[in-house]
Amino acid sequence: MGTDCPELTYFSYLRLIMNISRLILPLLFALPAPAQVHLLKQQNLKRWGIVPANYSGITPLGNCRYALVSDKESRDGFYEVEIVQDSITGRVTHVRSVAFHGNGLPARDAEGIAYCPQRGTLFISAEDDQQILEYTVKGERTGHCLQVPALFGTDNLYPNFGFEALGFDSLSGTFWTTTENALRSDSPLSTQNGGQAVNLRLQQFNLQGEPMLQQTYPLDIPLLKKKARTVAHGVVAVTPLGDGSLLVLEREFLVTPQKLGSYVFCRLYRWDTRTQKKTLQTEWYSKAGFRKKKAIANYEGMCLGIKLADGSQTILLINDSQGGYGNKLIHLKDYIRVGIIPK
Repeated sequence: MGTDCPELTYFSYLRLIMNISRLILPLLFALPAPAQVHLLKQQNLKRWGIVPANYSGITPLGNCRYALVSDKESRDGFYEVEIVQDSITGRVTHVRSVAFHGNGLPARDAEGIAYCPQRGTLFISAEDDQQILEYTVKGERTGHCLQVPALFGTDNLYPNFGFEALGFDSLSGTFWTTTENALRSDSPLSTQNGGQAVNLRLQQFNLQGEPMLQQTYPLDIPLLKKKARTVAHGVVAVTPLGDGSLLVLEREFLVTPQKLGSYVFCRLYRWDTRTQKKTLQTEWYSKAGFRKKKAIANYEGMCLGIKLADGSQTILLINDSQGGYGNKLIHLKDYIRVGIIPK
């Protein structure tokens, strides 16, 4: 009398566990797939004495040397910097400014840059003229360029939404680019399209600069979470991986009227040029607020970094601070960030 039945207690607990599992398991299976690219913590370039600028593109030159373009320079050319990474963790351990290589000509609103080892030259894309011109490693123009189809001409662009991205695939010997947002002849801008998706045009060129494939790339619908003073949304960087796929960086940078609450939302996709499908690799969000004012970062440039000791490939992401845009309370800083693609 008053003694519990052990069998009843056991089966009661069993039923309880089964009921809980029915609730939890569907939630577990509904979780998003793990990120394909692991991001390290961003680092401020100021710690190495790199001056604030408008770094919008980056490309590897070899031997820890990289070329950077800044889109609000008064002179035409590019910066050469040394970036050293730890071979085990991928973390950037040192950055050193080497030189600015220019030619004395006016700047072109340079946005993307790609080194072509087969030619031993660099190519720089610019929004103001919608051209992709070739440069020597000393910053002189060679007179050669990629033959951009007329469809991408300035008269078919929305202002400031031209060529941001440029990448070169060393294995196939081809260049890839696209406009930041839609062309006028295709659709309204993604931020003005009533929540409807828009398509971009990925364009491939061969070593001689002749146009090859053109593929339709579906741009994500922007968040537009705040009342905007200005908003920039679209593809800002493209990096070929040498396996028939491209890393594509989509960025949404929204500035509120008061600047507080401004945010940058970045999504990194892998685009398979054979199946013409994109797969999310990772994403990150930064916001300007009293607690997070140091974290907001406007990433625009991307390229391959070193391979780690375990065979993993790193990527380098560079941030455009727009020369330290903002005020004393909140302003952008120049960050570099490492992503790791597992072997």
